[in-house]
Amino acid sequence: MERGLLATLRNKGSGLILGIFFCMFSSVIFASNTLDILGLPAATPAGAAYSIRQLSSAYTGPGLRVTRTSDGQVRDVYFDGTGVISLNSAVSAAGGGVATGTTLSTWIGANSGTVGIWYDQSGNARDMIQATAGNQPRIINAGALDLKNNLPALHHFAAGSNYLSVATNAWMTTNSWTVNVVEALDGTTNFRMLSGAANWLLGFWGSYESAYYFQGSASANTYTTGITALTSDEVYTASGQGAGNSLQYENGVAFTDGSSAPSNPPTTLYTSGYQTTSEFSDGTMQELIVFPAALSNANRQTMECNQFNYYGLIQKPTVGIAQSMCGTLTSNGLGGNT
Repeated sequence: MERGLLATLRNKGSGLILGIFFCMFSSVIFASNTLDILGLPAATPAGAAYSIRQLSSAYTGPGLRVTRTSDGQVRDVYFDGTGVISLNSAVSAAGGGVATGTTLSTWIGANSGTVGIWYDQSGNARDMIQATAGNQPRIINAGALDLKNNLPALHHFAAGSNYLSVATNAWMTTNSWTVNVVEALDGTTNFRMLSGAANWLLGFWGSYESAYYFQGSASANTYTTGITALTSDEVYTASGQGAGNSLQYENGVAFTDGSSAPSNPPTTLYTSGYQTTSEFSDGTMQELIVFPAALSNANRQTMECNQFNYYGLIQKPTVGIAQSMCGTLTSNGLGGNT
C-alpha cells in the first residue's frame, strides 16, 4: 500500500483505484492497513505500527531507514521474501526511496548501521524518527544484524542516549487506547525502554520489570511488582479503559493492581529514556503497536499469541498461562528465549 494518511490502493498495471477504507476514532481519520499478519481484523485499525517484520500484507514499504556509520549515508531497508529485515533485504538508493537490486549485506559491508526512521506500517505515516545519528539505536554491528531471540532488534545504548520518537497527542486524544510492545533489557544500564511524555512508561523502570506509570498513579509513584528485570524478551500490553481505569499485561498475565490505575495516554512515545533527557537503557525493541481505542480481550490475546510464537517466547516462566491462552505454542524455528 502506498504510504501516507490519504493513500490509495492502485493496480499499477492499469492505474485503477481499488479503494480505501477509513475508521473514525475521536474525530481522527485512520487509514486501514489491516494488521492481518498479526491475526487482527479490519475493524481494529492501528494508529501506528512498527516492527522488524511485516505486520500487514497490504504494506509494501520499507521497514527501516538505516544510517551507515562509516560515512553517514542513509538508505531505506525493505522486508525480505520471508517478511523480515535481513541481510538479504533490498535497499533503496542513497537518500531513501524505492527498493533496488542491492541487498543490505552488499551495501553495509563490514560497517555498522543505526536506525534513523522506523517506518509506520499502519498507513498513517506516523514514523518514529531520530535525526541525530549519534542518538540512533543500532541495527547492524560490524556487518552482522543485532539480534534478540535470533531475530533482528533495535539495540539501544544508554551511553549514547539512543531513542526514536513519535508524537501521539493529535490522535491519542481520549482515555481509550492500547499500546503493545516487544522489548527487553540487556542487564547493564536498566531504566526505561518504552516511555512517553508526560512521564509515561510501560514495561521497565529502574531495575524492575512489570512497571508502568501513566502520568500519575494512586500512590503518585511508578508502579512495579518489585521483580528484578530479566534479560529475556517481554510482551507488554496496556489499554486505557476510560478515565481512571487501565489494564496492563506482561506476557498475557494481568498486573496485580488491576484496573485501579490511571489511563492517561502518552503525548509522545520514545523507544528508550525519559523525554530525551535521562533514564536511558541498554536494551532492545522489536515491535511497537499503538491503537486509538481499547482492544477487546480476544483481539489482545490474538495479537499476543502471534508475538509469543513469532519471537520464540515459548520458554517464558509464564508459559503455562500463555499455553492456556493461546493453545499449543510453536517456536518460529529461530530459537528460544535468550
